[in-house]
Amino acid sequence: MIRLWGGRVGKPAPSARAHVPSLTIARADARAIPFVMATERSAGFDQFVGRWEEAQHRTALADGRHVYFIGRNGTEPIGFVILLYIVSGIPGLEGIHPYLLTQQFENWHGLLRTPTDWAPIGHSAWVCALYAGPALLAAYLVFLRRDVAGG
Repeated sequence: MIRLWGGRVGKPAPSARAHVPSLTIARADARAIPFVMATERSAGFDQFVGRWEEAQHRTALADGRHVYFIGRNGTEPIGFVILLYIVSGIPGLEGIHPYLLTQQFENWHGLLRTPTDWAPIGHSAWVCALYAGPALLAAYLVFLRRDVAGG
């Protein structure tokens, strides 16, 4: 969950906390569809985004490529965002899908299932290590060039 105060990410000044309402943004599920549909149908909204029917929203939530987030002021929903894994929708790139980090997130869900299917988890661990390895090596080389001992 991401917490926002007054449009800024982070901790507010103590004086601002009393005056600025707290806004939370959390991942949504199918229970948010009525709010999303009502917001889509509000005046002027069609200038920015089209209007989907309930079946289209349910399909989008189930396909693994769309993620819904709802912004709330306290308990009242005040807005929504639908994110799409764009790279996974580009035709012709199916061969690299098993190596994209966005595809690896789903594999870790198997860790909590019984019985545990270790094959996708092992694949995800290797793919994540291939992404992390070069970044860690570069960070280590930069760290070696710094005088951290102060001498």
